Amino acid sequence: MPATARTSLVEDVYEGLAQQILSAEPTQDEAWLPKTAELSEQYGVSRTVVREAINRLESQGLIETRHGVGLRAVHRLHKPVMASLSLLLPDLAERLRQATETRFLLEVEIARLAATRMTESGLAALRSAQARLIAPDVSVEDGVEADTEFHEILAEQCGNEVLKLMLASIVELCRESRTLTISRTGFERPYVSHQRILDAIESANAEAAAQAMEEHLQFTRNDLAAQLEELEG
Repeated sequence: MPATARTSLVEDVYEGLAQQILSAEPTQDEAWLPKTAELSEQYGVSRTVVREAINRLESQGLIETRHGVGLRAVHRLHKPVMASLSLLLPDLAERLRQATETRFLLEVEIARLAATRMTESGLAALRSAQARLIAPDVSVEDGVEADTEFHEILAEQCGNEVLKLMLASIVELCRESRTLTISRTGFERPYVSHQRILDAIESANAEAAAQAMEEHLQFTRNDLAAQLEELEG
Protein backbone atom coordinates (compact mmCIF):
# COMPACT_ATOMS: atom_id res chain seq x y z
CA MET A 1 0.00 0.00 0.00
CA PRO A 2 1.44 3.45 -0.93
CA ALA A 3 2.39 5.61 2.05
CA THR A 4 -0.06 8.35 1.04
CA ALA A 5 -2.94 5.88 0.89
CA ARG A 6 -2.12 4.47 4.34
CA THR A 7 -1.81 7.99 5.77
CA SER A 8 -5.26 8.81 4.42
CA LEU A 9 -6.71 5.65 6.00
CA VAL A 10 -5.04 6.46 9.32
CA GLU A 11 -6.59 9.94 9.15
CA ASP A 12 -10.04 8.43 8.51
CA VAL A 13 -9.81 6.07 11.49
CA TYR A 14 -8.27 8.76 13.69
CA GLU A 15 -11.01 11.29 12.90
CA GLY A 16 -13.78 8.70 13.26
CA LEU A 17 -12.59 7.54 16.68
CA ALA A 18 -11.86 11.09 17.86
CA GLN A 19 -15.39 12.21 17.02
CA GLN A 20 -16.82 9.12 18.71
CA ILE A 21 -14.87 9.84 21.90
CA LEU A 22 -15.52 13.59 21.99
CA SER A 23 -19.24 13.27 21.30
CA ALA A 24 -19.78 10.67 24.03
CA GLU A 25 -20.48 11.54 27.63
CA PRO A 26 -17.22 11.08 29.58
CA THR A 27 -17.44 8.29 32.17
CA GLN A 28 -15.01 6.98 34.72
CA ASP A 29 -15.28 3.24 34.24
CA GLU A 30 -17.18 2.24 31.11
CA ALA A 31 -15.73 4.24 28.18
CA TRP A 32 -14.05 1.22 26.61
CA LEU A 33 -13.40 0.97 22.88
CA PRO A 34 -13.59 -2.20 20.78
CA LYS A 35 -10.40 -4.22 20.42
CA THR A 36 -7.97 -3.55 17.59
CA ALA A 37 -9.24 -6.50 15.55
CA GLU A 38 -12.84 -5.30 15.85
CA LEU A 39 -11.90 -1.74 14.89
CA SER A 40 -9.98 -3.11 11.91
CA GLU A 41 -13.11 -4.89 10.72
CA GLN A 42 -15.38 -1.95 11.53
CA TYR A 43 -13.34 0.51 9.45
CA GLY A 44 -12.29 -1.99 6.79
CA VAL A 45 -8.58 -1.34 7.25
CA SER A 46 -5.55 -3.27 8.44
CA ARG A 47 -4.62 -3.58 12.10
CA THR A 48 -1.47 -1.59 11.35
CA VAL A 49 -3.61 1.37 10.28
CA VAL A 50 -5.74 1.06 13.42
CA ARG A 51 -2.67 0.91 15.65
CA GLU A 52 -1.24 4.06 14.04
CA ALA A 53 -4.51 5.90 14.61
CA ILE A 54 -4.64 4.69 18.21
CA ASN A 55 -1.06 5.86 18.82
CA ARG A 56 -2.00 9.35 17.63
CA LEU A 57 -5.10 9.44 19.81
CA GLU A 58 -3.11 8.24 22.82
CA SER A 59 -0.45 10.92 22.31
CA GLN A 60 -3.19 13.54 22.25
CA GLY A 61 -4.83 12.32 25.45
CA LEU A 62 -7.98 10.74 23.99
CA ILE A 63 -7.14 7.07 24.49
CA GLU A 64 -5.48 5.23 27.33
CA THR A 65 -4.04 1.79 26.62
CA ARG A 66 -4.49 -0.70 29.45
CA HIS A 67 -2.21 -3.61 28.57
CA GLY A 68 -4.04 -6.89 28.91
CA VAL A 69 -7.34 -5.05 29.37
CA GLY A 70 -8.10 -2.86 26.36
CA LEU A 71 -8.49 0.69 25.11
CA ARG A 72 -10.22 3.25 27.30
CA ALA A 73 -11.56 6.52 25.95
CA VAL A 74 -10.48 9.49 28.09
CA HIS A 75 -10.84 13.26 27.88
CA ARG A 76 -7.29 14.42 28.56
CA LEU A 77 -6.53 16.75 25.67
CA HIS A 78 -4.34 18.73 28.05
CA LYS A 79 -1.96 15.77 28.52
CA PRO A 80 0.52 16.73 25.73
CA VAL A 81 0.87 20.24 27.18
CA MET A 82 1.63 18.89 30.65
CA ALA A 83 4.31 16.61 29.20
CA SER A 84 5.83 19.51 27.26
CA LEU A 85 5.91 21.73 30.33
CA SER A 86 7.80 19.10 32.29
CA LEU A 87 10.45 19.03 29.58
CA LEU A 88 10.56 22.78 29.05
CA LEU A 89 10.64 23.61 32.78
CA PRO A 90 12.21 20.66 34.63
CA ASP A 91 12.34 22.63 37.90
CA LEU A 92 8.99 22.11 39.65
CA ALA A 93 9.17 25.35 41.64
CA GLU A 94 9.60 27.37 38.45
CA ARG A 95 6.74 25.49 36.79
CA LEU A 96 4.51 26.39 39.74
CA ARG A 97 5.51 30.06 39.59
CA GLN A 98 4.86 30.33 35.88
CA ALA A 99 1.60 28.41 36.10
CA THR A 100 0.39 30.87 38.74
CA GLU A 101 1.26 33.80 36.48
CA THR A 102 -0.66 32.14 33.68
CA ARG A 103 -3.73 31.73 35.88
CA PHE A 104 -4.11 35.52 35.99
CA LEU A 105 -4.39 35.56 32.20
CA LEU A 106 -6.95 32.75 32.13
CA GLU A 107 -9.03 32.74 35.27
CA VAL A 108 -9.88 36.42 35.59
CA GLU A 109 -11.59 36.24 32.21
CA ILE A 110 -13.08 32.84 33.03
CA ALA A 111 -14.73 34.34 36.12
CA ARG A 112 -15.96 37.33 34.13
CA LEU A 113 -17.58 35.13 31.49
CA ALA A 114 -18.95 32.57 33.95
CA ALA A 115 -20.80 35.29 35.87
CA THR A 116 -23.19 35.85 32.96
CA ARG A 117 -23.23 32.31 31.54
CA MET A 118 -23.60 30.23 34.69
CA THR A 119 -26.40 27.65 34.62
CA GLU A 120 -28.45 26.59 37.64
CA SER A 121 -26.77 23.18 37.68
CA GLY A 122 -23.36 24.85 37.45
CA LEU A 123 -24.21 27.15 40.33
CA ALA A 124 -25.34 24.19 42.45
CA ALA A 125 -22.05 22.39 41.71
CA LEU A 126 -20.10 25.52 42.60
CA ARG A 127 -21.89 25.82 45.95
CA SER A 128 -21.25 22.13 46.66
CA ALA A 129 -17.53 22.49 46.02
CA GLN A 130 -17.42 25.57 48.24
CA ALA A 131 -19.19 23.76 51.09
CA ARG A 132 -16.80 20.80 50.89
CA LEU A 133 -13.81 23.12 51.19
CA ILE A 134 -14.49 23.66 54.90
CA ALA A 135 -16.45 20.54 55.74
CA PRO A 136 -15.84 19.18 59.24
CA ASP A 137 -12.61 17.17 59.43
CA VAL A 138 -11.83 17.83 55.77
CA SER A 139 -8.49 16.31 54.78
CA VAL A 140 -5.86 18.23 52.84
CA GLU A 141 -6.45 15.96 49.84
CA ASP A 142 -10.23 16.44 49.89
CA GLY A 143 -9.88 20.17 50.41
CA VAL A 144 -7.48 20.50 47.51
CA GLU A 145 -9.88 18.55 45.29
CA ALA A 146 -12.81 20.76 46.32
CA ASP A 147 -10.72 23.87 45.65
CA THR A 148 -9.63 22.53 42.25
CA GLU A 149 -13.19 21.57 41.34
CA PHE A 150 -14.43 25.09 42.15
CA HIS A 151 -12.12 26.52 39.48
CA GLU A 152 -12.86 23.73 37.00
CA ILE A 153 -16.59 24.40 37.27
CA LEU A 154 -16.04 28.06 36.48
CA ALA A 155 -14.05 27.06 33.38
CA GLU A 156 -16.75 24.58 32.37
CA GLN A 157 -19.42 27.24 32.72
CA CYS A 158 -17.61 30.12 31.05
CA GLY A 159 -18.66 28.91 27.61
CA ASN A 160 -15.20 29.17 26.06
CA GLU A 161 -13.63 25.86 25.08
CA VAL A 162 -10.22 27.44 24.46
CA LEU A 163 -10.03 28.87 27.98
CA LYS A 164 -11.32 25.59 29.41
CA LEU A 165 -8.64 23.55 27.62
CA MET A 166 -5.86 25.98 28.51
CA LEU A 167 -6.76 25.86 32.20
CA ALA A 168 -7.00 22.06 32.07
CA SER A 169 -3.46 21.97 30.66
CA ILE A 170 -2.09 23.34 33.95
CA VAL A 171 -4.62 21.83 36.37
CA GLU A 172 -2.10 19.37 37.84
CA LEU A 173 0.29 22.23 38.57
CA CYS A 174 -2.57 24.16 40.17
CA ARG A 175 -3.31 21.14 42.35
CA GLU A 176 0.33 20.90 43.46
CA SER A 177 0.40 24.62 44.17
CA ARG A 178 -2.75 24.37 46.31
CA THR A 179 -1.30 21.50 48.29
CA LEU A 180 1.71 23.66 49.14
CA THR A 181 -0.18 26.85 49.98
CA ILE A 182 -2.94 25.15 51.98
CA SER A 183 -0.30 23.56 54.18
CA ARG A 184 0.68 27.15 55.01
CA THR A 185 -2.65 28.97 55.18
CA GLY A 186 -5.28 26.31 55.80
CA PHE A 187 -8.67 26.37 54.06
CA GLU A 188 -10.12 29.55 55.56
CA ARG A 189 -8.41 32.00 53.21
CA PRO A 190 -9.35 30.23 49.95
CA TYR A 191 -12.87 29.75 51.31
CA VAL A 192 -13.31 33.48 51.93
CA SER A 193 -11.86 34.33 48.51
CA HIS A 194 -14.07 31.76 46.81
CA GLN A 195 -17.11 33.14 48.59
CA ARG A 196 -16.48 36.60 47.12
CA ILE A 197 -16.28 35.02 43.67
CA LEU A 198 -19.41 32.98 44.33
CA ASP A 199 -21.36 36.01 45.55
CA ALA A 200 -20.47 37.88 42.36
CA ILE A 201 -21.43 34.88 40.23
CA GLU A 202 -24.78 34.58 42.00
CA SER A 203 -25.41 38.27 41.28
CA ALA A 204 -24.33 37.83 37.64
CA ASN A 205 -21.86 40.67 38.23
CA ALA A 206 -19.10 40.02 35.70
CA GLU A 207 -16.71 42.78 36.79
CA ALA A 208 -17.06 41.93 40.48
CA ALA A 209 -16.38 38.27 39.69
CA ALA A 210 -13.26 39.19 37.71
CA GLN A 211 -12.00 41.48 40.48
CA ALA A 212 -12.66 38.85 43.16
CA MET A 213 -10.77 36.26 41.13
CA GLU A 214 -7.83 38.61 40.61
CA GLU A 215 -7.63 39.27 44.36
CA HIS A 216 -7.85 35.54 45.06
CA LEU A 217 -5.00 34.79 42.66
CA GLN A 218 -2.88 37.54 44.19
CA PHE A 219 -3.23 35.85 47.59
CA THR A 220 -2.32 32.55 45.93
CA ARG A 221 0.76 34.00 44.28
CA ASN A 222 1.97 35.59 47.53
CA ASP A 223 1.38 32.41 49.54
CA LEU A 224 3.15 30.27 46.95
CA ALA A 225 6.13 32.63 46.81
CA ALA A 226 6.47 32.56 50.59
CA GLN A 227 6.16 28.78 50.77
CA LEU A 228 8.69 28.18 47.98
CA GLU A 229 11.11 30.64 49.57
CA GLU A 230 10.97 28.65 52.81
CA LEU A 231 11.43 25.33 51.03
CA GLU A 232 14.28 26.57 48.84
CA GLY A 233 15.93 28.31 51.78
